[in-house]
Amino acid sequence: MTATVSASVAGSWINGAAVVTGGANHQVINPANGDVVAELALATPADVDTAVEVARQAQRGWGSATPVDRASDADIVALLLACRSARDRLIVLLMSRVGLRRGELCGLRRSDVHLLLDSRVLGCQVDRAHVHVMRRDNPNGAWAKSRRQRAVPVDHPMRQAIDQRAGGQRPQRRAEAEGAHDDGGAA
Repeated sequence: MTATVSASVAGSWINGAAVVTGGANHQVINPANGDVVAELALATPADVDTAVEVARQAQRGWGSATPVDRASDADIVALLLACRSARDRLIVLLMSRVGLRRGELCGLRRSDVHLLLDSRVLGCQVDRAHVHVMRRDNPNGAWAKSRRQRAVPVDHPMRQAIDQRAGGQRPQRRAEAEGAHDDGGAA
């Protein structure tokens, strides 16, 4: 059986859209039986020049954007749906909603996360819920890119994700993360 794809469908993809190119048609042959399985429109040198110029223009903006900036809302939702744990969802959210870089994320400590509306009781002068990002030596070798410390605001959905992650830890791990010690009493 022969399946033919029209030249307008199997042309080139330029600037995010299917384009009918001006080149000759090329048949794709099944080597097992010699049947034509598709017919493709080849690009002319002018088509290639157009595609290269469009790509160069797009790369200027794309190259300066962070991977988080490049991700669409649909990309982020797909990542969240693929997450198997609260920890994984928290990582995706800290990068996408808060804007942490991977080195900053990997160097984050529980003491850097302030979820209270007024953190002065913690000795912190930053209002509202936030995450402190700072460059320091970390046991895992992670480094924040910037040498300047900064406080990054955390919104309510992010606070919920952090709470879910803390709630999903084993009690001993949660106590260690909060700096508490097991004194043998009831939890």
